Amino acid sequence: MRIFALSVLIFLGFSAFPAPARANILTDNVITETVGDFLGKVTCWLVPCTGSGDEEFTRPNLHDAKTPHNIQFANDDWTPEDWVDETHTAQDIVSGFYDAGIITDQSPGMFGKPEIEVGQGFMSLSDRDKTRVIRFVDHVSGFTKREKGGAVVISHAASGDNIGIFTSEGLQLQ
Repeated sequence: MRIFALSVLIFLGFSAFPAPARANILTDNVITETVGDFLGKVTCWLVPCTGSGDEEFTRPNLHDAKTPHNIQFANDDWTPEDWVDETHTAQDIVSGFYDAGIITDQSPGMFGKPEIEVGQGFMSLSDRDKTRVIRFVDHVSGFTKREKGGAVVISHAASGDNIGIFTSEGLQLQ
């Protein structure tokens, strides 16, 4: 019985992959095509194939790790002066950030690097708005303009962890 079962399995194994109907199978091109066809069929058996395989698989709701924030917002023509008008001064807007829980504290920080502590309101903003808020606070405080190569450390109020840094080049969050 074992020999019969083994012979049936061998037969099914060889019949699943029929030989190509070509007269000269020993040429390199034919062997390459046969192996390529075989591997293509095996991958479609193991993984569900959709289309030709040339389509790019995208996940639109995930952050694009390949495009840093500096490049993402390079064409943003927004300036901090856009938020200041006759009815709202810069100090009014910064006070609004504190009231909304976006900014919780500003301090000279350790080692002379200024630090902006952000709250949960900041964490729920879009990436573009996060960049604009930090740019606005830096514009009002002048952290990056005080010294050459100035940087502002961004820390999270609830955890106390440093979550990023802001320089004259832009905002970089972890």
